[in-house]
Amino acid sequence: MKHQDKEEYVSLALKALMEQIGEDSVQGVLDLGPAVGTNVDFFSNRSRNFYVADLLRELEKQQLDGSDNEIRWDSVFVELLPYEKETRFDVILAWDVLNYLQKHQIGGFAKAVQPFCKPGTTLLAQIATRKSMPARSRRYHILGNERLLYQNSTQAVRSSPLYCEPDLRRMLTGFEVKNTYLLRNGTHEYLFSYHP
Repeated sequence: MKHQDKEEYVSLALKALMEQIGEDSVQGVLDLGPAVGTNVDFFSNRSRNFYVADLLRELEKQQLDGSDNEIRWDSVFVELLPYEKETRFDVILAWDVLNYLQKHQIGGFAKAVQPFCKPGTTLLAQIATRKSMPARSRRYHILGNERLLYQNSTQAVRSSPLYCEPDLRRMLTGFEVKNTYLLRNGTHEYLFSYHP
């Protein structure tokens, strides 16, 4: 299955997130994808602090096998998210990162990120619904309050984990599904809200 190199589309989850934020400035935004200038610019007037983790790239550097159930993945993610104890995120932009993590890794991620969340922290995730997806995570560019552009870095594909809502509810402990949107481009967008 060949994937487009890039596509611009309306993101209903981003639209809902921006309506939720409104004109208020949020304390902190965590972007789990690579650093993208348009995203930094977009949140520069909406957030006092903008953090970029590029989580999948950092995991690759660790050269850890995601299939290893013996690894304490919460500890791995704590090392990859080395923020001060008082750091709090209002928004976490997970993009399509969860598609590239195994179930036990997602559980470890949720546990590691919880100390940086406050009640109501919103996590935005793009979950693949087709049998195959790009072999590497996409790069997402925010173009406006409801418009996203994604870029594929490769034409190679791999099998999708096809996570469904019950899977995500179990793995993302502490997070509740707030909104879901099924898009025509094969993406199921989720907004999760943190409730300890």
